[in-house]
Amino acid sequence: MFINKFFQTFAAIIGFMVAYTVIGLPIFLMQNSWPDGVFVILLTVWSVGSVVFFLAFFFWIIGKIWVFHGADVPATPLEVLKNQLLEINSWDAPVEVKETKNGLVFTWKYVDAKWWELFKKAGLIKVYELHAKFNENKDTVYLTDVSKTVSWGVGPTEVRISAQAIHGIQAGFDAAKQLGVKENFSLGTVMDYRFSPSEIKNPVMNTILKNGWDVKFR
Repeated sequence: MFINKFFQTFAAIIGFMVAYTVIGLPIFLMQNSWPDGVFVILLTVWSVGSVVFFLAFFFWIIGKIWVFHGADVPATPLEVLKNQLLEINSWDAPVEVKETKNGLVFTWKYVDAKWWELFKKAGLIKVYELHAKFNENKDTVYLTDVSKTVSWGVGPTEVRISAQAIHGIQAGFDAAKQLGVKENFSLGTVMDYRFSPSEIKNPVMNTILKNGWDVKFR
């Protein structure tokens, strides 16, 4: 499902680039016919417009393509949904949930002594975070993939996470794997984990969708 959406996004971007180039062709084809200085002005306007319109188009297309609709059931109340997701913290799993003023952040439990050595041995150079912001009026959860560089140090207290973060949609959701957070994190074993983004994203998204809420990426 993610791969299809990546292809759709790529095709839409290519389509935009082709269309915008066609719009600008008269400027180039008639450059010798323009009065002095007019060609430069038109080229500047066209170039600036390409950036402005592309950004507007890009965010619009993300909002249209990167949508996952929830199950055809009445939407679970917000606090009930949040409590289901926060329940991750009560299980013996390498994932934790942090509540912020903007919503919830799901990430690996990298400062826990039990899991720190496994993360380090896995050779992870980036820490994955899934940021969730809830819109109760629209029964929609807005998700953002975030990656940060990590230095493991000599122990859990020495872990250093870079302040610089990379935001962007990362592949990883599989609608066929319809297990939620409880099925994944309360029953799993240590050796089952590969510490990939999908191991956080799949159960979180499936829990949200099963509760009748939509998911949008941004």
